[in-house]
Amino acid sequence: MAPTGPLTAPDDNPFRTGAADARWVWSLGHRHPQGLAFDAAGRLWETEHGPSGERHGPAYPGGDQKTGRDELNLVVGGGNYGWPLVSGPGNGPGFVPPVAVAGDSPAWAPGDLAVGADGSLYAPFLAGAELHRFDVRAGVVVGQGSHLTDRGRLRVAVTRGTDLLVAQDQGTGAVIFRLPLDPVDPSGSDPALLPAPPPIVVPPGTAGALDAREVRTRTRLLARALGSAVREAGRGRLLAGRAVTVRSAAPSTGTTVVSLRLRDAEGPVLSRTASTSATTGRARYGVQLGRVGRRRLDAGGSRVVLRVVHRPVEGPPCAAAYRLVLPRR
Repeated sequence: MAPTGPLTAPDDNPFRTGAADARWVWSLGHRHPQGLAFDAAGRLWETEHGPSGERHGPAYPGGDQKTGRDELNLVVGGGNYGWPLVSGPGNGPGFVPPVAVAGDSPAWAPGDLAVGADGSLYAPFLAGAELHRFDVRAGVVVGQGSHLTDRGRLRVAVTRGTDLLVAQDQGTGAVIFRLPLDPVDPSGSDPALLPAPPPIVVPPGTAGALDAREVRTRTRLLARALGSAVREAGRGRLLAGRAVTVRSAAPSTGTTVVSLRLRDAEGPVLSRTASTSATTGRARYGVQLGRVGRRRLDAGGSRVVLRVVHRPVEGPPCAAAYRLVLPRR
C-alpha cells in the first residue's frame, strides 16, 4: 500500500532536532551492516562486516590496512559504534563496543541474523561458511560456536515457528535448509531476559535526556532481569541471606526502589532496597533478605513478586512487576 503523504522522521529518533538528514539517524559508526533482528524484548541486534585491508591512511585508523573484525552489536538509539575511527576490539571512550567480535583472521563475513526460538542468536557466515550461534546472558556472550558447518557459504537465516530456515549461497544457486530448535530453556540463553541496553551515547551538541517511554522501557527491563536472576538463584540462596544482583543501565537519573513480596504485590515484604543514580550509566541492583524476610519466606512458600519503582528527577514515576515461583535450590 503506497503512503498517503510525505514520510516523516519518528519523534523519538535521537537526532530529531538535528539539521538536514540527521533527524532520520538512529545510530552511527557502522561500517557495513548485514543482519538486523529484534529479540522478544524489542531490542535490536546487528551484525556487520569489518575492514578488508584497504589503505585508508592515518585519518581512518579503524580500517587502515586492517582485516576481519566483524562485529555483533546491540544497537541503542544515539549510539556511536566507532567506524571509521575504531573497529572491532579497538573501541574506545565514547563508542559503544561490540558484544562479540571476530579476530583479524579469519573473517566471519556474516550475512544475516535471526533470534531463534531457543533464545539464541544465529548468524550465517559467508567467508566463515557456517551457521554461528551466540548464547547471550545479561548483555554478554557467554558461549558461541558453530551450529552448522558442512553446507558452504550461508547468507540468510529466518525463524519459522520453532524452526530456523537457512539459505545457502554458493554463487551458482541456492538451497534452503530447515533446522529444528529446542524450546527456550530458562537456564540457558534467552535474549528476552537481558537487562536494559548499555548507556546511550549521544554526540556533543545533541539532546541526551531520556524520554518517558525510554524510562518506562528501562524500568520494565530492569524488573525482568532482576526477577530472572532471583528465579535462577532459587529459594535456598535467599533463605541463606545471600545477595542476588544484576548490573543494568539506570532507568534515568533518580531513585529506584526494588521490593520483593510474598505471594502478590500486596503480600508481606521480604526485602526492600533503594538506590539513587546520578547518570543513566550501568549500576548494580540487588535483592537480599534480612532476618525477618527470611523467616517470612521460609513460612510462606515460593510464590513471590518482584517490583521496581523508579522515580525520575523529572517526570512521573514508573513501576514494573515480575511474578515468579522460586525453585527450591
